[in-house]
Amino acid sequence: TGGGCPHILAEPQRTNLIQYSEAFNSWNTKQNVTVAEDTSETTSPSGNNTASKITINSSGTPRRLYEIVTTSSGNDYTFTLYAKKGTTDYIRILFSSVIIDVAFNLTSGTVTSGAGSIEAVGNDWYRIQATGTSSSASEVPQIQLSSSASVSDYLYIYGCQIEEGSYATSYIPTSGSTVTRNQDIFTRDGIGSLINSTEGCVFGEGNFAESNSSSYNYFVSLSDGTSNNRLEIRQSASNLQFLWRVATYQSEISTSSLDVSGNFKFALNYSAANIKFYVNGNLIGTINTPTLWSANTLNRLAFDDGAGGNRLSGKVKQLQVYDTALTDEQLE
Repeated sequence: TGGGCPHILAEPQRTNLIQYSEAFNSWNTKQNVTVAEDTSETTSPSGNNTASKITINSSGTPRRLYEIVTTSSGNDYTFTLYAKKGTTDYIRILFSSVIIDVAFNLTSGTVTSGAGSIEAVGNDWYRIQATGTSSSASEVPQIQLSSSASVSDYLYIYGCQIEEGSYATSYIPTSGSTVTRNQDIFTRDGIGSLINSTEGCVFGEGNFAESNSSSYNYFVSLSDGTSNNRLEIRQSASNLQFLWRVATYQSEISTSSLDVSGNFKFALNYSAANIKFYVNGNLIGTINTPTLWSANTLNRLAFDDGAGGNRLSGKVKQLQVYDTALTDEQLE
């Protein structure tokens, strides 16, 4: 939770390519700056004294730290870092190839040059980030301070991450080697008493992390744990689809050119009379007198394709499963 409603963040497998995400003294090179690790002057976003204080110690330029990471040409990489102002509030993150080159103001919380984003995370800390496509087998990520700041000016940093992908995921700490976080898995088995196989409704709200994917991205499924009996909501390119199987494939309902890059809501209502699929309050399609499962068939709720594959990469704001079909007014 973030001070509001509970939510689920289902993330893909990612690797932090920075081997020292907090121990900045261990980075390859420091120029015209000093690093004081684990400073007691501020609390890091982790809630501990694990931030580093970066102080300008020379009138020379550039004032920077840099590291070297292995990359693959043609792939996207995202650079993220937590930063907090001290006596200077300018910070710049970049790759030596300049596929990433973004400057930020840590007082106003704004991007001052380049293409990136900045997010306040509390206690004057910001998470800054930018993405670029590599064209080489290695990159040199850099953290730079202002060339016009005075000697002895400083700011604070914490939690650097370089990951292959077109968007940032949550922080993966490292301490001497790269670290991989496995894909998140959310499943609830053995809940047949809470799922009605002959009628019901699945309502969800969230978004997919990457829109216009060329492969399927499954939001949620009800199943018996196999691919033979399942109800599923998934993304295909720019469309949102519902489909179901009762021993064999039955049918599906698809939206047309739905923007799934932002938040959306869906309601899938099923009964012996019909199946109705609503997206953002609009009826997308109806299937009359469908073949459904016998009682007590469905007993598993999961953010995957129903059989343990194609796990969700996205954000779930809410999910509700009803054991009776809803009215059209409720669905809208």
